[in-house]
Amino acid sequence: MESSREFNFNAAFLELSRRENCLRGLTTLLHCLLPCIQVIRSWNQFLRYSTLQVYHCAIVNVHALPALGPDQANIR
Repeated sequence: MESSREFNFNAAFLELSRRENCLRGLTTLLHCLLPCIQVIRSWNQFLRYSTLQVYHCAIVNVHALPALGPDQANIR
C-alpha cells in the first residue's frame, strides 16, 4: 500500500515537472518572439506614420509651390 502511494507521488511529480518544463519552454519561446513582434509592430507603425507624412508633405508642397519660390518651398 505504501509503495503505491509513493509511486503515485512520483508520477505526479514527474507530470508536474514535465508541465513545468513545457511552460518554461513556452515562456522562453515567448521571450524570444516578443522582440520580433515588437519590431514588426514598430515597423508597421513607422510605415503608416511615414506614409501619412509623405502624403502631408506632398500636399503642403504642391499647394506651397506657386506661392513660394523653389528655394523657399519645403521640398525634401
